[in-house]
Amino acid sequence: LDNRQLCRVNPATRVVTNGYQFPSGQTINDIFPCAGGVLVVAITIATNTYTLYRTTDGATLTPVHDIGRTLDGSTHQPGCKILARGMERGKIGGRDAILLSVYNIGDSRTPGGSGDEIYLAASFDDGLTWQRVGTWNTNGSRQILHFHVVRYDSWRDCWWIGTGDT
Repeated sequence: LDNRQLCRVNPATRVVTNGYQFPSGQTINDIFPCAGGVLVVAITIATNTYTLYRTTDGATLTPVHDIGRTLDGSTHQPGCKILARGMERGKIGGRDAILLSVYNIGDSRTPGGSGDEIYLAASFDDGLTWQRVGTWNTNGSRQILHFHVVRYDSWRDCWWIGTGDT
């Protein structure tokens, strides 16, 4: 009832098994599938920061990526998250991959400056580790406001990426 509890539901029997429960002050924002489990986005309410966790059993979670952590690693930017269509499985260079895109609406952002950084990140190991494949808004001018969607096109073997600019 408070968006902190992971549950697994058997679709045939409708039996519910409770899994990991986040501590008070954190809530589940979204869940994405991966081949070996699920990726869970949780928000820490006090700091308005989002973290990506991975689980294979629903009972134990491992943090795998601070969404919005700056390129230099020094700051976990508030207000940076992944939208519902902002993560997708596909291929990059012929390799299985998951691509995520950052949606930045942080209150502390200065266009083209502090707190404005956004990026695309890829995982080639089913969400265990992440590496940036592109970073924007770090050279003093805003280039992209934020990302709304990433979708893999298996027929054309390419990615379609939508931004949220005015």
